[in-house]
Amino acid sequence: MSHKKVLFTNFASLSIVQIAGFVLPLIYLPYLVRVIGPDKFGAIAFAQAVVLYFNLITNLGTHLYAPREIAVNKENHLKISNLVSNILFLKLFFLIVAIFTYIVVIDIVPKFNEEKILFIFTGGFLITTALSPVWFFQGIEKMANIAIANLLSRTLGIFLIFSVIRGRSDYIYVPLINVLAQLLGLFFMYYIMIAKEKIKIIKPNISLIKNF
Repeated sequence: MSHKKVLFTNFASLSIVQIAGFVLPLIYLPYLVRVIGPDKFGAIAFAQAVVLYFNLITNLGTHLYAPREIAVNKENHLKISNLVSNILFLKLFFLIVAIFTYIVVIDIVPKFNEEKILFIFTGGFLITTALSPVWFFQGIEKMANIAIANLLSRTLGIFLIFSVIRGRSDYIYVPLINVLAQLLGLFFMYYIMIAKEKIKIIKPNISLIKNF
């Protein structure tokens, strides 16, 4: 594929993701706010904002480091397999730390404890965010896979919201639905990464991890 075609495909894919991010919420947000009420919608948004801070623990700057390293070595499948495996191992380690800290904070902060189930379900975003291999597809310059995964997860999320959220008390299931929808996108990306791009998840190299 020519450089111009790659550039156009990536630009179009990212544009689709951005447009979907603006347009698709218009389909379900009015329904969601009407059914669960503004106060419960606010509680969901607050829980998601809290999780964003804990996502910083698992981020580790991989959105900057990983795409660059993969782009440099994208012709070397063994090298990329090593990079992917080491990054995932490191993110998994800090994911465990983030989840443990998150659970402790939920337990000791009264405001969080009042909505414990909501916060637990929202905590699923820690997993989907930490394990998302978006950085891999950025590195190999195949943004179309990110766009497809994004559209798949958003479509499933919208379908489940209209199917499951029928009353005010169902608000606690909104983050769980979104997490399940994101898992579909993750499965798609890992399928492409492993089956199509031939990346192998291998035993991490501790000495290389220390250099991250």
